[in-house]
Amino acid sequence: MIKRLRARKLSVLLILYALSSLLLAAGVYLGGSALGGWIVRDAIYTKDRIIAHEKQVYHELCAYIRQENIQDVDDDEKLAAWFAGKRDLIVFIYDYYRQGADSLSTLGSQPAGSDEDTVMYSSLTDAASTYGLLQSRYADYWYHGPMEIRGVNDFPKVMRVMYFPMYTAQRYITAISALLAFASFALCLTLLVKRKTNYISELSGEVNAMAAGDLTRPLTVRGRDELASLAENMESLRRSFIERLNREETMNKNASQLLTDMSHDLRTPLTALMGYLDILDDGKAATPELAKKYIASAKNRAYQIKGMTDELFEYFLVYSYEEDKIDMETVDALTLFSQIWEETSFSLESAGFEVENDVQEVSANVEANPQLVKRVFDNIASNILKYADKTRPVRARMFLKDGMYCFLAANAVSGVPSKAESSHIGLSSCEKIARLHGGRFEHNKVEGDGAGERLFSCSFCLPVLTKK
Repeated sequence: MIKRLRARKLSVLLILYALSSLLLAAGVYLGGSALGGWIVRDAIYTKDRIIAHEKQVYHELCAYIRQENIQDVDDDEKLAAWFAGKRDLIVFIYDYYRQGADSLSTLGSQPAGSDEDTVMYSSLTDAASTYGLLQSRYADYWYHGPMEIRGVNDFPKVMRVMYFPMYTAQRYITAISALLAFASFALCLTLLVKRKTNYISELSGEVNAMAAGDLTRPLTVRGRDELASLAENMESLRRSFIERLNREETMNKNASQLLTDMSHDLRTPLTALMGYLDILDDGKAATPELAKKYIASAKNRAYQIKGMTDELFEYFLVYSYEEDKIDMETVDALTLFSQIWEETSFSLESAGFEVENDVQEVSANVEANPQLVKRVFDNIASNILKYADKTRPVRARMFLKDGMYCFLAANAVSGVPSKAESSHIGLSSCEKIARLHGGRFEHNKVEGDGAGERLFSCSFCLPVLTKK
């Protein structure tokens, strides 16, 4: 019977693989963004470094204004030329009086950029929107200082400088984190799926080996999904096929041995039969009484040959049955065995045997084919008629033991050699019938208690379904 696993859907497993990979990718992205942001803010672009760079920009721009003798902050052409190519930089220039302060110590304390006298320079096209972000997070990062340029109202000008490379760095960090997240997603999903593809390749190699005739290599069963269930079924099929091949090999060997033995066993009575017929045909029987004796001997040999051919036919008839194709019915073993043995023991008693029965009065259900079971009892009776000592009783027992209901017959073997040739076909048929029923048939011959006495016994057992 093929064992079925509690299969977990392969499609569900693949979805779990994808979700696991996605969670890992999300973790990598968030972790990379957080780590990159910490490195940018606290390790590379610290507040001191930002302000130091802004101070340098302030001095460079002041020097440029002096060098170019720029008198008006609205000189867009020259100032725009200086800002060209400079990244992540915003500069505000406005009148000092807009601060409402008496000293330069308060420069930059007021937001700039909203007054019409304020001039903003930057290489950014979206500097105005960037200013709002800078004010919300980096309001204290501005560097400010006075300028030598004066406006038309003779008020000094003030410069506020903001350097913000952290935004550009953050974009790089976001791109790198996304790339790492995608790579981790692809790698994780590949590794998880690769387990299944490797398993499929392994199963494919094992199935190909089995198809090539190598049945000694077991199939690997791993997991609880459809692939594992398939492997389990294939492994059961492999074991069943091996068992079938072994049974067929054993049957072929037995059949070959049987034919060899039958050829030898048939030769003796056939030779004798031909000899008697030759004597009668040549008229060598001197008297009618002697001719009658030769005819009786020839007749006995003919019946002997017929009996042996009948056994041979029965043997091949029994071996033609297959375990999964015989008709079974649930019967009470005690009732079945008792009815068949009652008929069998009557024939033995009619032949002059004394039969002693020991029946355990316990009922048990078994699955059996009554016709095949009767063949077993007929073979037992035939064996007793041929080889048993009529002066000793035949003992029969019926009993329940170890989950099997058994019939046991024992008799003393006759000291007079039997004229019947033994081919052991009947015993082989009994063994086959027992296997077809999932039971067992055993026989043995041992020395008894008496001097030179030999005892023969055979047992036939069927597995019990339910005990009443």
